[in-house]
Amino acid sequence: MQTRDALQQLADALTAGGVPTAIDPRDVNLPGGWIKRLSRHPDLLCGGETLRVQLWLIAPDIGTWDALGYLDDMYALAVDILPPNSGDPSTDATALLPDSATPYPATHYDALIQLTPDTTPSPLREVEFADAD
Repeated sequence: MQTRDALQQLADALTAGGVPTAIDPRDVNLPGGWIKRLSRHPDLLCGGETLRVQLWLIAPDIGTWDALGYLDDMYALAVDILPPNSGDPSTDATALLPDSATPYPATHYDALIQLTPDTTPSPLREVEFADAD
């Protein structure tokens, strides 16, 4: 599985879980999430690898009190999909998105994802021989 496919599957799962999430910061709609790949380590015996990703939860610039409400709500939904104990704990921050000079209230945490190689089984074929009449 390619990294972008894994990130897209994670974004789709978070979106289905109630946190609209994108893998391209240009596609983030607030309030929403952004998944950023931090590193890639080919360290699994099966030939797979571990991805270290960062999930950014970003609120609109609507004041601290209301922004914290959005961040708490998104975090509560996201931890059902991607447990925070799979990486570093959450960290409050601000996020700058493309085409905006506004620093948005945000929180992010790192998570580890293990990818294993695609093992598409090849079907066994029965070989038929033509009769030699």
